[in-house]
Amino acid sequence: MALLYFILILSLVVFVHELGHLIVAKSFGVYCSEFAVGFGPKLFSYQGKETTYSLRAIPFGGFVAMAGEPNQSENFPEVAFERTIKGITPIKRILVMLAGIFMNLFLALVLFIGIFSITQTKVVLPKPIIAEVRENSPADLVGLKANDLIIKVKYHDGTTFSPATFNELVEKVAADPSAPVTYYIERAGSKLEFEVTPALDEASGRYLIGITALPPELVPLNFFTIITTGISETLLMIKLVALALINLFKGVGLNQLSGPLGIMQTTGEVMGQAAGIKETILLFFSLTASISINVALFNLLPIPAFDGGRVILTVAEIIKKGPLDKKWEERLILGSFFLMLMLFVFITWQDIIKIFFGGK
Repeated sequence: MALLYFILILSLVVFVHELGHLIVAKSFGVYCSEFAVGFGPKLFSYQGKETTYSLRAIPFGGFVAMAGEPNQSENFPEVAFERTIKGITPIKRILVMLAGIFMNLFLALVLFIGIFSITQTKVVLPKPIIAEVRENSPADLVGLKANDLIIKVKYHDGTTFSPATFNELVEKVAADPSAPVTYYIERAGSKLEFEVTPALDEASGRYLIGITALPPELVPLNFFTIITTGISETLLMIKLVALALINLFKGVGLNQLSGPLGIMQTTGEVMGQAAGIKETILLFFSLTASISINVALFNLLPIPAFDGGRVILTVAEIIKKGPLDKKWEERLILGSFFLMLMLFVFITWQDIIKIFFGGK
């Protein structure tokens, strides 16, 4: 079942992403010969007025074959230049490239609204207040106590952060879980500070300081608050994914990256928790929304092989007031594809180690 759920989620995310490119490209008159979900041999295809719509055997991706793309000119010898991706204005080209990202974010928004429409409630995350301190834990040994309000934290590199919720605190600290952190506390009107170094918890294999959060609250929703809550949840997820990407560029969290194998395993574990049809739908929506946002922001990275990188190249054309050297553009795109392939191999190897050898 994990593989089935994974294929369904990935296919939906890719379909929506590529559909965004297709709709905007066609609206600007760009000739699109094929719209495909997946790669490899065709399992099914339908010939439209000028575009072939196909489902392919390998469900890890998809594409829209547009006239004028790098290495595509020989496939569209009779298409007028005005109907190629290079033949439309740079601004229109940028809109075509960003359309897939926008559609992934829109999909996440629709799914989050769907979740809150089903539950009719929202979870209010607990404030950064310590509910309990485990005896003899690092937090207990330095003097942290239950009901302490965490107003600010300072990391070992000197950066500070004021958490709005306990979960936000956990997300931030998880970026470098073994490093010492200084907690600025409000206790009975007094301001205190404690430096805590997390200790490895043998049972979970995680670095912990030994504090717990208050339980979350459930708040009922109406039609209008369902919409606003869906929007705020989408924005929060975007913020968390963006933070994770920023940490990756800092070299933090590389060992936590997951590829298809890791995502499939996580999908199976999460979906396996469902106790009925309602929970299955909710978990499916939540996972799909999360993956869709990850795909959107990953594609926004300024890497030539991705939509974000193609936007940067197009902006360079605008600044240069003319097309870039075709050979250099193709080399940049192919080079970045090669680097992404190497990253994919690295991540897949990590997934294999984690899944089959317990991360050792």
